[in-house]
Amino acid sequence: MSVEHNAKLIGQHGRAFKAIFGEHLQKYMHPLWGFDIVQFDKELGVPDGISTKDFIKSKYGQTAVSMIEDLIS
Repeated sequence: MSVEHNAKLIGQHGRAFKAIFGEHLQKYMHPLWGFDIVQFDKELGVPDGISTKDFIKSKYGQTAVSMIEDLIS
């Protein structure tokens, strides 16, 4: 990951992330390490025994899952 790559992801997904999750994407993006899925999982309140992906899909839909997959790839 690079700073430029992570900045590009924020530009590509920032508005949609805010619209879907009600939070600014920058809150979960580190300039060098990228998207912090662990922090995001905790703040979403994903129950034990359910994958983050399944939780997001059931609550926010496939578009949200695709966005998160892009952010962590």
